[in-house]
Amino acid sequence: MSRPLSPEDRATLRSLSRRSDARAFLTIAADWGVVLLAAGLSETFFRPWLIPLAAILIARQMNALFELHHHAIHANLFTRKGWNSKLQFFYSLPLATTIAADRDDHMDHHRTFNTVEKDYLTWGTGYGLDPARRHDRRYMTWFLWLRPFLGPMQLADLKEVLTSKRWRDPAYRNPVATFWICAVAVFLAAGRLDLLLWYWLVPRFTVFPILFFWDDMLGHYNCPRTGTREMRGLWFRLFGAHGTSFHNIHHLYPAIPWFNMETATRLAIDEAEVDVAHGFVDGMRQLVVAQE
Repeated sequence: MSRPLSPEDRATLRSLSRRSDARAFLTIAADWGVVLLAAGLSETFFRPWLIPLAAILIARQMNALFELHHHAIHANLFTRKGWNSKLQFFYSLPLATTIAADRDDHMDHHRTFNTVEKDYLTWGTGYGLDPARRHDRRYMTWFLWLRPFLGPMQLADLKEVLTSKRWRDPAYRNPVATFWICAVAVFLAAGRLDLLLWYWLVPRFTVFPILFFWDDMLGHYNCPRTGTREMRGLWFRLFGAHGTSFHNIHHLYPAIPWFNMETATRLAIDEAEVDVAHGFVDGMRQLVVAQE
């Protein structure tokens, strides 16, 4: 729930909506820098246990890149609106998506997601959630804690990428296919397709679906106050990239870019009136225990 805002507060919020090309490029560079660092350290000090650690870190960066993709959907990355799509090879195409392919569904989510119809009770059906069993704590524990590691989400994600109806649309097929043909050609020419496998494809289809699932469920499931959950604590500082943890402000003022969302939240959101997860375990507890 938003706080009552004075004219001065509203003026401040408008100022917080200003985009920054410098911040966008620095953030993109930092995100990719971590990916390269993780892969480089794993290759330089090769140990079997380093590859799983690199996969976790790279999957986290994929989540970060997806958030930049998300902000680009809202035209929040760059001062020039067209750049958000033109530069999608930095953040969308590596994840096998495009701005145009995701824009309509996401904007529809902003327009229609509401607490009146209690959409937060069924959020997660796309992952296989059975809403009729949401009061069964054993089922919810299995669904949230165990099932993500057993493969069905990963297989569904892989199937979606390979067989999506989006491939019939040239606006999706051409940029995604071109990007990936070029990427494979570069690694093939270098004789290091193994790098692409271990430090992108493996994290993309193993760890990334888990982190994305948790992030998505924490954002909207089982939060009756506003249908949108705030996330606080060390886990969310580490894994909640680019404003993910400040979700209510995004739904109220989606024009505010990620680097100003925390400031805008302190100004406009009364955290006593919204659902807040104080740490990852607390957040998952809130998902397991049906609130109504």
